[in-house]
Amino acid sequence: MTKSAAAYGSDGLAQVLKQEIESLDPTLLPLQENLTQGSVAKGEGFSAVVLRVEEDAGSIRAKVAIFYAGVIAGCACADDPTPQNETAEYCEVVFVIQRDGGDAQILPV
Repeated sequence: MTKSAAAYGSDGLAQVLKQEIESLDPTLLPLQENLTQGSVAKGEGFSAVVLRVEEDAGSIRAKVAIFYAGVIAGCACADDPTPQNETAEYCEVVFVIQRDGGDAQILPV
């Protein structure tokens, strides 16, 4: 997350962080582990909201909300009472980004 590390101390850090998170491969995020309604996480089209950013000399810690879709998987047969459909899902994670190099770790809240 080199762009976010480079934006350290600027007023635009939250916006840069949001853009960088939304450009990540969704398989890097703990979407499946945080499902509450569905059985399979769909990573396409997720969005991020930066809730809080704390900066110190060595790192940036950002609490982020992730909005994404989950699927309640069924066989989608005509007589199946649970046809496949999408549900809205939400999780919060903390990104810890090292200022030198932009290495990041994603932690559960």
